[in-house]
Amino acid sequence: MKQMSLKEVLRRFAPYFRDYISYFIIAIAGMLMASGGTAASAWVIEPVLNKIFIEKNKDLLYLLPYAIIAIYFLKGLGTFLQAYFTAYIGQDIVRRFREKLLKNLLNLDMKFFNDYRTGELISRNINDIDRIRSIVSSMIPELIREAITIAGLLCVVLYQSLQLAFFALVIMPAAVY
Repeated sequence: MKQMSLKEVLRRFAPYFRDYISYFIIAIAGMLMASGGTAASAWVIEPVLNKIFIEKNKDLLYLLPYAIIAIYFLKGLGTFLQAYFTAYIGQDIVRRFREKLLKNLLNLDMKFFNDYRTGELISRNINDIDRIRSIVSSMIPELIREAITIAGLLCVVLYQSLQLAFFALVIMPAAVY
């Protein structure tokens, strides 16, 4: 069996994905919110350490719990939106694949069913299509969200201290190598 590249897979399933553009937009907004919440929680550490503990700013001490609640609410809402809508897309695509496969199976002659074992047909129907659902609703969204999170955290690191970012991102890997 020929191995398909990711580009070929995406081209082959593009008609299915086009029906879910609005859901993808909501899921991507959720990914951005979750990644932004992660980056914001890393960014809020600097004001906590400098302004509250070193400068003894009591006003910021009273605002900090609200900021933390807002950040984690944003992160949780984003994670929920991303998980819910990508799961919906994956499940609905699986439903459509299974309907198409069933229509195909019902139109085949008896020779086909004599040549292939029933267990193999059931396994392909269940497992192969479920792998597609797993890719659509879990792997690809997680990869995108984690890439956005890495970019957000990298921006926070660069914003906080260019010198420390240089040591952490250039000097340390070179020293390890």
